[in-house]
Amino acid sequence: MSERREARDSNEQRLTRRHLGVANDGSAMRLPIPGTDRGALEVEDLLKIVLVLVVIWLVLEVIGGVLGILGELLGPLRPLLGLAVIILIVLWLLDRI
Repeated sequence: MSERREARDSNEQRLTRRHLGVANDGSAMRLPIPGTDRGALEVEDLLKIVLVLVVIWLVLEVIGGVLGILGELLGPLRPLLGLAVIILIVLWLLDRI
């Protein structure tokens, strides 16, 4: 029975320390800095972020469509185009161009 009482007293002591802002090792716990609340982000700011993400998504869709049309037009020359891009990148990395 005394073990249960010691465990309960230990839990109560831990809870009291947490409420007082003291960590288990005796050091002071870090409290949140005023003005840095994560919930302080305004709805308008969130809508702007969503709007920018949707615009980026639409731009990528348009670019994908244009590249798809170019890919269909080039047909069998697509592997050669890829090889040309690789060669240009390697030459640029080696400072040859």
